[in-house]
Amino acid sequence: MNRFNRSIGVMRKENWQQLIEILDEYLIYVQQDQNSTNDKINDVKLIIHKLQHYIDRPTHQSYSFNRWS
Repeated sequence: MNRFNRSIGVMRKENWQQLIEILDEYLIYVQQDQNSTNDKINDVKLIIHKLQHYIDRPTHQSYSFNRWS
């Protein structure tokens, strides 16, 4: 019986950039929607800003604590 492999890999910088582009498009949509509140618009802007900050920071080395076990 074949098992479905659910591994999709790690998020690469290109994936993060694509996500920011999608959110930018969503921001335009939200800004044009007459029912959108300033809070909703600011929330989308904040998420975009946080993601941009996240992808701009230096990459971390991941440490495994199993080596001391």
